[in-house]
Amino acid sequence: MSDGDWLSPVRLGQHIGMPSRSVIFLLNRLEAAGLIERSREHAERRHVTRRPTPAAQERARAFTETSVAEIAAVLSETDHVGLATSTVVLGRMVEAATAASDRVRAGRPPAVER
Repeated sequence: MSDGDWLSPVRLGQHIGMPSRSVIFLLNRLEAAGLIERSREHAERRHVTRRPTPAAQERARAFTETSVAEIAAVLSETDHVGLATSTVVLGRMVEAATAASDRVRAGRPPAVER
């Protein structure tokens, strides 16, 4: 999927591992909150494009700006041993999340090993 590709709620749900009815519910809530807007800008008029509103973009910008500063402060206060340990744990979490996502997309049940 590349930026600008059209996805139906069903396809979006498959991509992120969420049932289509939940995707539709979420999209409707985001629209009601003024965070996304819809338009019919494709040649195929049945395709509805949803994009973030300026308000949503501003909220995302403000969150990113604030969280980057706070995360940078935490990192600057953490010693090398703590950073090395955190790097290993975060790497394992990314691997686990990637594996789970791959299983969801392939329609395989979750692995419950351990």
